[in-house]
Amino acid sequence: MQAVSTTGRMALLSGAMLWFACCAAHAQQPTVTLELIPTGVLDHRQAQLFITIESVQELNNAVIEVHASSDFKISPSTIALPSVSRSVIENVAVTLVNPNLLAGDQALTVTLSQPNDPTTRKILVSKLIKFAYTPEISLAIFFLFAAGGVVIGYWLRLVVKVLGTIDPPPAAPVPPGPPPGPIATFVKAHYYLVDFLVTLIIAFIVLATFIQGGRPPQSGATWYGALASGVGIGLFTNSELLTRLKR
Repeated sequence: MQAVSTTGRMALLSGAMLWFACCAAHAQQPTVTLELIPTGVLDHRQAQLFITIESVQELNNAVIEVHASSDFKISPSTIALPSVSRSVIENVAVTLVNPNLLAGDQALTVTLSQPNDPTTRKILVSKLIKFAYTPEISLAIFFLFAAGGVVIGYWLRLVVKVLGTIDPPPAAPVPPGPPPGPIATFVKAHYYLVDFLVTLIIAFIVLATFIQGGRPPQSGATWYGALASGVGIGLFTNSELLTRLKR
């Protein structure tokens, strides 16, 4: 009976040691963190994938491999790491090579491996990162949608202004002041037309300051982004737009 009890204790001890060994080995496995900047990919622009590798134990002769669909080019697609102590950060460029690709979700796979024997490699970590691909609109389409947004924002601003400033008619007639000059007379006679044209001109200059390398800005690279940018600008008064230009 005592021999059986001793054997049982030895079995439990061996199982516990094996469990602790497995936990320790798992804890010593390297970790891989992925970050795509920007979070989506547009044509005519590069995205950067940053790969952070952290390892408790020193890694020797490790290799990072990044794979994507044939619609994208990864440069470089393979990175050799002769030695990794604690942590290292690498990055690769993601570029569209298929101009006919439709908008939708895409993915990249990143694999970290080490030599297992002279002919094979042991995969340590393999991770997947998803991202959205959106075709970029042209500069002309950007200005078209942004101008439409400016018109919408302008009329919204007028309606809000009118709703907040409507007063009842005066009880007594207001005495006339000095006669206005020709410019003031013209502006009073065509106030909304002049105000709208001034807003449109200033808004065009503001939009032109957003252009980056002959391409629409990141926030306006899609039709809805351009429209939202225009609406936001149209909601500003002319004085506020001039203030933005002076900054």
